[in-house]
Amino acid sequence: MSIQQNSPAITPDLATRFTADQDIPGTRTSVPNSSLACRVNTSEPNASTAEAMRRLDGYLEQHEPIVNRYDTGFGLNGLSLFYLFRFLKWGHQQDWQTAQKLCWACVEGVARGGKRGSMLIEMSELATFLRHYGSTLDVEESAAPLLALIDDLLVTRMRALIARHDLDAYEGAFQPAWYFVQFPDQFRHLFPEILRAIPADLNATTKAGKYRYATGISHGLACWLSCAAAILRDQPQDPLARREVRALVTALEERRQNPAEAGAYFADGSRGGNSRLSLAYGDAGILFAQWRGALALDDRRMAARILHRLRWTARRQSAEDTGITDNRLLYGRPGAWLFFHRLHTLTGDITFRSAAEYWRDQYYDNRTSGTDLPVFDRYSYLAMQSVSLYEGPVGGFITELAIEGNYDTFYSIFYLN
Repeated sequence: MSIQQNSPAITPDLATRFTADQDIPGTRTSVPNSSLACRVNTSEPNASTAEAMRRLDGYLEQHEPIVNRYDTGFGLNGLSLFYLFRFLKWGHQQDWQTAQKLCWACVEGVARGGKRGSMLIEMSELATFLRHYGSTLDVEESAAPLLALIDDLLVTRMRALIARHDLDAYEGAFQPAWYFVQFPDQFRHLFPEILRAIPADLNATTKAGKYRYATGISHGLACWLSCAAAILRDQPQDPLARREVRALVTALEERRQNPAEAGAYFADGSRGGNSRLSLAYGDAGILFAQWRGALALDDRRMAARILHRLRWTARRQSAEDTGITDNRLLYGRPGAWLFFHRLHTLTGDITFRSAAEYWRDQYYDNRTSGTDLPVFDRYSYLAMQSVSLYEGPVGGFITELAIEGNYDTFYSIFYLN
């Protein structure tokens, strides 16, 4: 059953009323006075970076027309974020105008609605983007009616998906749940529903002996833990939040392998194979969620044990040990660089700084033309592999910009808040 069935959708009629009633912004000649815009750096890129960016611009201009999604990871929203960060780095007005144009294309695309299987993802990721960056791109006021509509639809869809027990973190109920927990002032009233949706039998298995629920942060327990821990940090005395965080931390402990024998702390519960060192499925995201859960519980001994495991994980560096073989953000070198940089920022641990520097250097050493990534054949949607923030060449560049600019909001895309 598709996500759209049995739940409301944005209809063409709604899109017509939205665009007719609003003052659609054109391309401005100056940027608004927002907190992000005030951080613009007016330095110029060095010759090597400028040439890499020039080639990337030509590549994106050629391939942008095939992008027919509006989310951040695989759609136009990710390209908008790239141009926004580039504007903040070098202050080029054209980058801000391109970012605004692409953002508004996403607003209009979601407003038009349709029966795309990616609509739930597009709505929640666009809503997150608008709350983080709408004022900087001068679309906040014009997009406010659509944002309110998206919020209502996401609540309805989350409840429908919970009722169907579709709790997937990317395509199910916990996609909007992650959006809601990031903005507690607006959505705190939904927190009990989110917590009650977490199953009691966390480590239940199928007849084939595999875990019923995936482990990784993209689809399973680690995401549920990230949501529950965010709620507990917001409401440290909430007994339900504390109970669920404790249950999820414990469930992940029960799934843990001996890394000396298995090569990783966790197996991918949906397939039974060892996890990669990746943000989406591997030890990186799982251990980070578990560590944040231990901190939310104020369980310092557990947090220290998990940090020890993360240090061991930081020393996994060969392709055989990590599964990292390319410069894609979601599964490749930029993702490892981003992850360990984040850990170093949060802990000050030199082990994580060294790991971040290793993966940074590996990324640069393997960045030739900047766009020559190997092509996957697993996607029917071509832009997923050739253009997107997650899988395309933009990912490495935006990682560099986000780290240099220290944009905390970027980490929320990967549950690294």
